[in-house]
Amino acid sequence: MKRVAWKEGDLVSLKLKDDLYTFAQMLRSPYMRFFDLSCIDGNWKEIDFAQSKEIFCVLVGQIVLQKLVVEKIRGKSIQPYFQKYWIRPRLNFEGGFPFKGGDLVEVDPNIGYVHAPIVQEDLSVIRDLEIIQKYELVNMWGAKDLSERLVNYFETGRNNNDPFKEKLFGIIF
Repeated sequence: MKRVAWKEGDLVSLKLKDDLYTFAQMLRSPYMRFFDLSCIDGNWKEIDFAQSKEIFCVLVGQIVLQKLVVEKIRGKSIQPYFQKYWIRPRLNFEGGFPFKGGDLVEVDPNIGYVHAPIVQEDLSVIRDLEIIQKYELVNMWGAKDLSERLVNYFETGRNNNDPFKEKLFGIIF
């Protein structure tokens, strides 16, 4: 695999397994958008990316560029879009897992999520399940977990494979 430098707005090809590739758009580092489009060989020449539906946008670690990204996709573009609402985990002082539940926050990509204003505090599975399912956590994704989530999506059509979110809220999606 080639070394790929992060450049906001660029599209990249990711190899998930031998016969499954997808593409993503690099936003402001470390945010990356993933789309409902795959192929078996990583050949994107005849693809109209503008018609692609976003699956999700998450924060990714440098390891994703090293392990999954095969190359930049040249000569293609998509209008960048940054999701402004995210779920920030709440610290758990009761012992055990260090986080429990979360707050819906409005993130400015220029500032980050640490000091993001809270839109809705202390999300509840009973009261806020739709919000919990709709928005992503501000946690960083590594190559293995991200690859498993994307493979699961392309094999089942379901975008609900987030073990950290399940542990955080104590439910299985």
